[in-house]
Amino acid sequence: MPRVIVEINNPLVLLMTKGRWSPAPTPPQNEDFEYYKVTGYEGVSIQVMQKPRLTSNKGTVLFLHGIRAGKEHFTEKMEWVYDLGFNAVSIDLRAHDSSTGDFCTFGAKEKHDVEKVTEELIRSGHHNIGVWAQSLGGAVGLQAMAIDDNIKFGIIESTFTRFRTITHDYADFHLGLQAPDLMDYLIDRSGEIADFNPNMAAPINFAQEIHQDILIAHGDQDRRINIDYGRANFEAISSENKSFIKVEGANHLNVWQVGGAAYLEKIQSFLETQASQRPDNN
Repeated sequence: MPRVIVEINNPLVLLMTKGRWSPAPTPPQNEDFEYYKVTGYEGVSIQVMQKPRLTSNKGTVLFLHGIRAGKEHFTEKMEWVYDLGFNAVSIDLRAHDSSTGDFCTFGAKEKHDVEKVTEELIRSGHHNIGVWAQSLGGAVGLQAMAIDDNIKFGIIESTFTRFRTITHDYADFHLGLQAPDLMDYLIDRSGEIADFNPNMAAPINFAQEIHQDILIAHGDQDRRINIDYGRANFEAISSENKSFIKVEGANHLNVWQVGGAAYLEKIQSFLETQASQRPDNN
């Protein structure tokens, strides 16, 4: 059971969520994108997918996906920001798809992987780097923003405050299991298996160190990660320029669809503001 919490390709979870015992084949490479590897924290290999770098650009948006998703989840939005004049980069988080590693640590280690990726982006000529991150990726993004000065802004969607809290919530949501002592034991054991401190995977604990411009969005019908967690993260963030968007009628999986054109207009306005504040277009 502890492995179910942190092991991305756990056969039981795959059977429950995907109807199969083994991982899906690696998605084929898209000829419109470039692919390469970055060595992440503790030597894991992080798969990067990016649009060919624009010579003149407004900055770079780094996309971070949710749990058991992958870099391709953001393909459409990558094309969208690229058309706006931003470079577009997406990664497979550790243990997901083409990146190596066996366990998800809910930001405890992933934040350092992101730091390695942004260092590589800077070395290769990218500038004005921001993250657009969702769910698990949002938790990683918040923790990364707190430690990585290379990240200049963030768009964070539908994420949680603490790994321990959301694991209790998911046990109730998916299994109807309300056994706090048992769940705390399983969470602590999962941390031992995946070699991280579960209490350190807590975006809200990093929020006061976030001073970059940030936009937080959350659906008010999200039953997986309650909107109250999004608001709590927002309130704890130290940034002077921060905005919270409640997407009315949206659940955990359809913020983009329900928010529609009005939501994307807010995202575009935020991105254009970031570009105007740092106009170097090299």
